[in-house]
Amino acid sequence: YPRLRVVVSGRSSIDHPMRFVIPEEIELAELDQSAAVGLLESCGVTDPAVARVLADRVGGHPLSLKLAARAAALAASEAEGTEELIRSLPARRDEFFRRVDQMLVQGVLYDRILHHIADPDVRRLAHPGLVLRVITPEIIKEVLAEPCGLRVRTPEEAARLFDELSRLDLVEPAGPGAVRHRADVRAIMLRLPGSDHTDVMRIVERRAVDYYAARDGLEERAEEIYHRLRLGENPRTVEERWLPGVERFLGGARQDMPQRAVALLTAKLGGDAPNQVMADADQEDWERIAAREVEDLLTQGFAEAAFTRLGERRPWTPCSPLHSLLAET
Repeated sequence: YPRLRVVVSGRSSIDHPMRFVIPEEIELAELDQSAAVGLLESCGVTDPAVARVLADRVGGHPLSLKLAARAAALAASEAEGTEELIRSLPARRDEFFRRVDQMLVQGVLYDRILHHIADPDVRRLAHPGLVLRVITPEIIKEVLAEPCGLRVRTPEEAARLFDELSRLDLVEPAGPGAVRHRADVRAIMLRLPGSDHTDVMRIVERRAVDYYAARDGLEERAEEIYHRLRLGENPRTVEERWLPGVERFLGGARQDMPQRAVALLTAKLGGDAPNQVMADADQEDWERIAAREVEDLLTQGFAEAAFTRLGERRPWTPCSPLHSLLAET
């Protein structure tokens, strides 16, 4: 049947020999802001300004946006409307955002996932484990168990918990003897400032830094860098831990990071940096990103735009590439 085409849809990439003969793989990323605003408006958020604020707050995942719209509708039914809440006193606005966050936490994590985990020990691991990109029996024993209030003394106990965790809809395979949390759920939960496990999660991440720092290998070093950046360590200190080759393990990490860390990753990995990232970037990272942008502008003949970009943040560091680019511009 020469006109027959097969479309396979799922929540993760294809971990199967057939992936080598699939002509095209399309990842459905988060919606951009205009599409996110459109979805919110279709779900009943009638004011475009409110929709933009909510989209910036919760990101572009459709489930997050639908739950945020539901929270906005509940708030509007109890007050003068979401427009008034958004534009009113900071305390009322913060309360509105807190309710949006709570709706997301309850809707995405508790009601849909954690509530259905029968084993209480596994349930205690599931939420704090969201901060880890990979979970193995050894990581459960050395990193995750103690902050979650569990005593895992033997590899056998760790293996049992890992087997139970790996059966959950919350996780997906990440290689032999390893799982990771589903990317869609993880992206939502890591964005939320109102998580009730924040302190535990930070302890888990600090233990993860110690765990990976004591091991050799590019993937281990990449995980160490990942957690240092998420903990808000100085990008210059983190950069001292950088090794050539860790880039391929950090390609999708920017969505999990604060803006200052995103700037370092963008400077190292390439790509575009939104204005907010550039505003929060350390001077060294700003200069590296700006240098690439100026080079691109000059290649296309936009010297005036390049000159404008070069003048946005001074003074430059002594060895900045922008000095020679200014002369060329």
